[in-house]
Amino acid sequence: MTEIHGLSRREFIALASASAMAAAAGWRGEKPMAERTEAAKSELVGLSAVDAVAKLRNGEVSAERYAAALLERCQQGKALNAFITLPQERVLEAARAADVLRGSGAKLGPLHGLPIPVKDSVNTKDMPTTGGTPALRNFRPKEDAPIVRALLAAGGRCSGEDEPARIVVRMDEQQPGVRCRT
Repeated sequence: MTEIHGLSRREFIALASASAMAAAAGWRGEKPMAERTEAAKSELVGLSAVDAVAKLRNGEVSAERYAAALLERCQQGKALNAFITLPQERVLEAARAADVLRGSGAKLGPLHGLPIPVKDSVNTKDMPTTGGTPALRNFRPKEDAPIVRALLAAGGRCSGEDEPARIVVRMDEQQPGVRCRT
């Protein structure tokens, strides 16, 4: 196998994306359709947030398809325990709503349809916020944190809560009376 040296990650992804686009445009090689579909999914999960939003806003990619590809990727890495809360059906419902909004011609926010995970130490009223601590497993905030409200107002969607850094939890535990704010 030939090794290509000197390619940055961005250049590699661009090259891989161009290959996937050639396949989507009708290239008829030896690879079966399932492998071409996997390349398309790989292209979606490799998009930067800026590129993903551009494709979502212009309808090149549906929010539901993008969210489904990201959720599938999360499932592949489930053993990493990166997410404390990952409400898959809620994420897909929000993506469908984003697609409907785009189709209606309404004004779209700068993060339209982009699923964004937040740390589990940030209050989200629709999900438990545990801060990674079992003692808080049933804590349901009454309102979203300001950063979550800003995310939603910009058209982004909270896709779940990922594991906070242990330092956040340890600071809370080691300094009684001091509340961590993220």
